[in-house]
Amino acid sequence: MQTRVILPKLLLIAAILFGFNTAVADEAAQLKTANDALRQAQNAMFSGKIEEASLKLADAEEAITALKGENSNSPQLKTLENKVSKLKSDIERRTSTHAATSTASAAATPSSSQSPALPRNTREAHRLIEREIQALESTHKTRLERVLSGESTEGDASFVTQSVQRRIKEAGELLASLEDAAGKDNASDHPTVVAMRKRVQAVTKATQELIDKVMAAGATPEPDASDLTAMQELLEHFRTDWHNPIVNLSYESDLDKVTEAWHKLNQFNKEVRPSIQSRIDAFASKYGSDRDAIEEALGESAPGIAWSDIQREMKRLDSLPSEIHVRVMDQLQNMLSGLDGNHDFFRLQRHIELLATYEIARATAADPSAVPDVPAIVAADTKAYMDKINQVEWPECLGNPDTRKGAKAYLVENWEKDPKHNYTLLGFAITGDWSVQTRTLGSPTSYGIPVKVALQEPQDKEAGLARVFDLTLRTEVSDKPEKTPPFASDTVGNSWYIQASKVKMPAE
Repeated sequence: MQTRVILPKLLLIAAILFGFNTAVADEAAQLKTANDALRQAQNAMFSGKIEEASLKLADAEEAITALKGENSNSPQLKTLENKVSKLKSDIERRTSTHAATSTASAAATPSSSQSPALPRNTREAHRLIEREIQALESTHKTRLERVLSGESTEGDASFVTQSVQRRIKEAGELLASLEDAAGKDNASDHPTVVAMRKRVQAVTKATQELIDKVMAAGATPEPDASDLTAMQELLEHFRTDWHNPIVNLSYESDLDKVTEAWHKLNQFNKEVRPSIQSRIDAFASKYGSDRDAIEEALGESAPGIAWSDIQREMKRLDSLPSEIHVRVMDQLQNMLSGLDGNHDFFRLQRHIELLATYEIARATAADPSAVPDVPAIVAADTKAYMDKINQVEWPECLGNPDTRKGAKAYLVENWEKDPKHNYTLLGFAITGDWSVQTRTLGSPTSYGIPVKVALQEPQDKEAGLARVFDLTLRTEVSDKPEKTPPFASDTVGNSWYIQASKVKMPAE
């Protein structure tokens, strides 16, 4: 019975002693971690490594927080907190003083007073990639630069570039580890993680560009057989499809041709020029940037001549807009000077052409404000034009029913059904008496009667207008002509527009 009582007591005492010893060990470990981190932070700060100092300071603060959990009455706790506070102030002061002189400082982690410390796993991942990025910024950058300057002692360029490319790959893997840790710690948007993400991208990009320079400098390309004819073929295609058609069209007096030249030039600049420029640039980077260098590299003169001709003729296209402007402005002035003399049926079309010409004139002008205000001119002419049409009245229809019936039958068959137009007969009016149209030996052989006919094309209908033609309907030629239908032909006099609503179809 006594043994049963003593054994539990012994086990209890052992557990207490074990827990005490474990707590003491944990406290000691946290003290050591905090002191080590503070010392490393201070050394990094004095070495100008402000970002590293900030990270080590965050490690120290985390250890102090853990120490508080172990023993909030630890006699060393206050001393550690004072050291952290002082070191934090020193780091902040140095950060504000030297931020502009250090690449690392530009992406440095904000002080712990501005944002929370990184979680442990994320902080460790950040520490590893920080070390790799610093190596790329300094050691490996120097290695590549020494290769470029010819001072490298590491062997050929390929050895160094392959070595550094492996370090770029490792940086990418370490960034992936950081992203993974930050995601698990809910710290993906932490300023330190965001800054490192940007920094890795910038440093690896700059390093790869330096690698490309090293490789390009050491490259000695052998002439490609296809390159011996590539520029000549490109020149032929460029001249046949673009340069010659554009230049030739731009010299035409016909406005439609000049307009076509302008649109084709725009199409070339937008859709074709970048590709051609890319090809001649690539050719130059491979064989030389002038005719002589290309000839020396390829052993033939033709590729260099073609390469040079393409560039010269593309510059010729660059000068075309100013030349086109001169011709377009001449056309524009001519169109404006005769605007009110245009026939009714073509006046609205001239407005459309004027506005299109105006757009080209402005697009090619060195000073667009010097181009006449065509939209305002067209608006004023449109008003005058419509005022004129509004004053036109429809005449009364004369003639007997038989004459009217014959006139309508002729107009339907020969005007409304005319395959060259898309007319709709709105109305007609006989406006006078019969007259002799043809004679033989003084005797009449045919008669005619004056008629005004109103017809409408689809575009006229949209504008509410009708086309009026002044006709003479003529009978067949005969030895004994009569002043009566049927009509066999017509002659056309003047023509004009009228408001369609004023037209009437006479009763038969």
